[in-house]
Amino acid sequence: MRIGRIDMAEKNELEFWTSLMTAEMLSAIAVVTFALLKPESLGNLGQFNAIILGVLAFAAIPYFFLTRLHPDPDVYKKTPRELRFKLYPQYMAIIGIATLLFQYLGSPVLVFLGVWLFVTYAAHYLVNFFVKASAHASILTGLVTLYVTAFGPTAGVLYLLVPVSAYMRLKLQAHSIWQIIWGILIGLISALITTLVIPI
Repeated sequence: MRIGRIDMAEKNELEFWTSLMTAEMLSAIAVVTFALLKPESLGNLGQFNAIILGVLAFAAIPYFFLTRLHPDPDVYKKTPRELRFKLYPQYMAIIGIATLLFQYLGSPVLVFLGVWLFVTYAAHYLVNFFVKASAHASILTGLVTLYVTAFGPTAGVLYLLVPVSAYMRLKLQAHSIWQIIWGILIGLISALITTLVIPI
């Protein structure tokens, strides 16, 4: 299922709004919200240090590497399933190293977020053998699920953002409905696995 044609102005507007829901942007939002709302879980890092280091490790460095330093500078923009086999292992390597660093620095909440991102990208890599799944849908669904488990059921209202994001991705013809459903399932399962392995 794909939603009809759009003109250039609408396309630009939709791309702007979906750019606010990329994996890197949502990772940065996750770091900031957990640092501000779960200060007791920051361990040896204060709020300022946790936000700066977390945003750098989970958002800025992966984005910079994949858009500026990667040998294939267009890899970040490429969406065919075959090319994502290049993307996910590199994300996993960056996130994995950062998570080990935060374990060494003694910051439980950043380890928690690192494990969540690592499990999510690992799941994407495995699912990618069979079908391309929406990373927008998985990261957004996963983040809201983490909010619900950490801050209570009232955070569940944020699930309303998932169909909004899905509609925009369908409208841009970036995904099919099944690719979005796979992304949502990856997001839910990865977040639940993370909360079971590392309660916070």
